[in-house]
Amino acid sequence: MKHSVAVILLVLSFSAVADGAYFLGNAFFSQPPATQMGTIASSTLGINNGPWSITVSGVVTVQVPPGTVTGTLIEYTVDRQLDPTYGTASMITATTLSGFSQPPNFGTYGNTLGFNHTSLTNYPIVSQSMIPMSLTAGATVWNQITVQSSIFTYTSQNGLHYLRQRFELDGVQFNGIGGIWTIDLPVTSEIILVPEPTAAALAFGLALGVRFGARRVRCAEHG
Repeated sequence: MKHSVAVILLVLSFSAVADGAYFLGNAFFSQPPATQMGTIASSTLGINNGPWSITVSGVVTVQVPPGTVTGTLIEYTVDRQLDPTYGTASMITATTLSGFSQPPNFGTYGNTLGFNHTSLTNYPIVSQSMIPMSLTAGATVWNQITVQSSIFTYTSQNGLHYLRQRFELDGVQFNGIGGIWTIDLPVTSEIILVPEPTAAALAFGLALGVRFGARRVRCAEHG
């Protein structure tokens, strides 16, 4: 029975393990925060590196000039290099957004759109988890919104590939004296491993076999 248990543990370990680490080093701004609505007045955006995630948090303020101003309110890209020796696993990506947008106090602002998404650059379509964003008269509050990708099979590859977080949000000021437009975040991009159903079913079958075999032994001993 001890040998059977060891087999079960071995199957489970092979279903979950990969050859190497998932990341090589820490994330960085491959495109720093930028705007077309004026100038970046201040930015406290920083990056936290988790074992399976990156989180960008802080506050960006944009100095908007007077009059009619349109364009990208804020955009940035953060990349974290993937380890080419990781191996293969089933996984999903997840994007989580909190925070708010607040335009200057005096002015008229339009409704605009944007997006915030996570993806792997070597699996750009199947790995994408995207949160659509919208501003009503320049303002909104994001209350812990999470979107997940579909399940996909990941195999690490040679070359420069990244977990990428992309944030892009448009703004419109129809008229006003201008002022400070505030965007508050955090955004988390996360990798979540998905257990292999075949390996889980095999382990379950082995467990049933162990129980059945042990029962037969006991019955034979008392027969």
